[in-house]
Amino acid sequence: MEQSNDNLRRVLLKAQQADINIEVDGDSLLVRGNPDRQDIYDEIRELKPEILYALQNIPDAVYSYYIPRLEKGIGLMEECLTRLKKDPDNEKLHMFLVSCMHKWAMVDEEMRRVFPEFTGCPVDTCNSSVPVRCVHCATELRKLDWKKLQELT
Repeated sequence: MEQSNDNLRRVLLKAQQADINIEVDGDSLLVRGNPDRQDIYDEIRELKPEILYALQNIPDAVYSYYIPRLEKGIGLMEECLTRLKKDPDNEKLHMFLVSCMHKWAMVDEEMRRVFPEFTGCPVDTCNSSVPVRCVHCATELRKLDWKKLQELT
């Protein structure tokens, strides 16, 4: 079973890196993206039951370890921003905010690397006043901006 999990994660990571999006639609997978990577599409087809199960059953560690850390980070950054409004010249607070932003991004990236079956926003607050975006929200925002840019040209 361990070998199967490693292969599943390897395929999901390859799909992410190739900009291939995999979503669950009932008992089916919706697979969209890079048409030039037929090799990855073939691997996804071979592992369909395992991928479907993984996407429907996110590991507990995501909810018990990563998401609480990310939520705590959002709280720290919100508190720091509140304090910076009162003391905008406080260099220690600026450095603390930058440090929190960096750590937050590293935790989000690690979670997605260790558990590539997790997609979406881990905190549902990426649209808050905090100047960070998870990988999912940043990607979606970039896609929206690109579409708007195309419409303007």
